[in-house]
Amino acid sequence: MTTPFIYGLYDFSSFNIQNKIPIIKVEPKNDCIYTMKKLNDERVACGFSNGNIIIFSKIKFEKEIELNEYHKGAHITFLTQLKNGTFISCGSEGKINFFKIFENKCNLIQTINAHVGKAMKIRELQLNKQLVSCSEDNTLNFYIFEN
Repeated sequence: MTTPFIYGLYDFSSFNIQNKIPIIKVEPKNDCIYTMKKLNDERVACGFSNGNIIIFSKIKFEKEIELNEYHKGAHITFLTQLKNGTFISCGSEGKINFFKIFENKCNLIQTINAHVGKAMKIRELQLNKQLVSCSEDNTLNFYIFEN
């Protein structure tokens, strides 16, 4: 059994709990955390090396939502959230998934087979409704995103 470890860093200063950082135990089945994203003042999302995504409550310090079927056999390379609240995950298999989060559940809006190589990042451009993604396959893809 492998011991889970954190691959990246996250700024826990927004927890605002007077110099005490709680330990959130990661289940061994999730292997290691590859990326993290603060979604709002109440939630943080973690992307794992086995393709799972877990959204934790920063208030209760417990798991709220687990997404484990969208990047099977890949690892999560990047997580972000658009200005309109859409949650996005990128995977090492080249897929980009778009989700809407409602209270304690997350609905898949769309999956794009965006790249041949590992999808590394996706960003919202200043121009309205435009996104750009980059990959290890040396490509940039541009998208128009409609709600």
